[in-house]
Amino acid sequence: MENDKKERIIEVSDIPPKPKNGDTFLIKASGISSSTHGIFKYPCKFIPHIPRWFIKNYASKSTKKYGVLDPFMGSGTTLVEASILGYPSYGVDIDPLSKLLSAVKTTPLSSKEFSIINDFISSYHISTKNSHKFKSKCSLYIPDKDLITYWFSESNINDLALIRFLIHENFDKFKNKKVKNFLEIVLSSIIRKVSKADNQSPKPYISTKIKKDHVVVFDEFLKNLLKYIDAVKDFSENHKSEVKIIGFDARKIDSKSLVSGKVNLAMTSPPYINAFDYVRSLKLENFWLDGFDKKKLDALYDHQIGSEKVKTLNEVPVYGLGELDEVLSKIYSLDKKRSWVTFKYFQAMKENLESVYDCLQTGGFYCVVVGNSRIRGFEVDTASILLKIAKDVGYKKRLNFSYIIRNRYLRIPRSGRGGFIPKDYILVLEK
Repeated sequence: MENDKKERIIEVSDIPPKPKNGDTFLIKASGISSSTHGIFKYPCKFIPHIPRWFIKNYASKSTKKYGVLDPFMGSGTTLVEASILGYPSYGVDIDPLSKLLSAVKTTPLSSKEFSIINDFISSYHISTKNSHKFKSKCSLYIPDKDLITYWFSESNINDLALIRFLIHENFDKFKNKKVKNFLEIVLSSIIRKVSKADNQSPKPYISTKIKKDHVVVFDEFLKNLLKYIDAVKDFSENHKSEVKIIGFDARKIDSKSLVSGKVNLAMTSPPYINAFDYVRSLKLENFWLDGFDKKKLDALYDHQIGSEKVKTLNEVPVYGLGELDEVLSKIYSLDKKRSWVTFKYFQAMKENLESVYDCLQTGGFYCVVVGNSRIRGFEVDTASILLKIAKDVGYKKRLNFSYIIRNRYLRIPRSGRGGFIPKDYILVLEK
């Protein structure tokens, strides 16, 4: 969208209330992990400063009634900010871990529930010191071994199973689902670290070059548990409005799930084209959730936006938008599959733009945070193309600017198929 070589980068601690079209900011952000934002190392999440800026500057009196929607809620950053700022919000995501994580990060706990957590900690200290006594009971809490034995040592599998057993035992005793959800997210937060998979790669793989340091499962869980208790206490004291998780498909949002049938604001960061596979990247954590298996993993993968599963490869895809069709043709000359993956991405994003448009009040705003991509060496100007598609849907462009990405969890090169994404564009659309 901009000539990045000539652009002027503006250093700020926060986005100013009224940025200009084409501005590029370097946000010297602090408080990235404030409140519950620091719970779980979720890949490619945007900083809370972005939804905070949008909500503060575009919310109106009707937002208190109609609320804020995030159709790709991921780790729940927008929902946390909306709740702290006092606006009801709704989240949509296909991934079960995302749903659980967002629910935990936006659910206040009472003093009674913190007491239940303290009871769990007391039992935890005793049980982990005598883990051998629970071996037969814990066997029921080990996921499908065909899915996990490659990724975890036998001793770590047994230790993780004991923690799952203790979480379920606590739930059987107190019947408190909020506490159970919280403890499951604490468990999920250590899965990658105690696995054989590389810690820095978003996509699980076992490095043959770098030997991974041993991590004590019980110690790591307790460390995160104590840290996350403080985070949830902070949110519980500062939240001002309710959050609801309402669905899984960003292309077909059920407006009946919205309290008033409409929202005043929508804010999201959709997936990048062919750059990040959330379902596969979070599979180890999902395997340790109740009822998750390979069949469910494959179903989620097929349905997610950006899926590489395509059927038609015999002809160049044609969207009907000159800028997009030109790059689709170029990509097709080198890689037919990537061309169709790119085409499907924009088809899906059009469906999302249409669905959010139907959910918005007239005069409402949709803020989309998206990065451009390089596919097979060809630059795909995602932001510019989405603006054109949004105009066709019926939106008016209100504002577009960008910010330099400083904190990321995407470090593995993709042989020209994905590439480094240096900045995100912020598009503000009006219905």
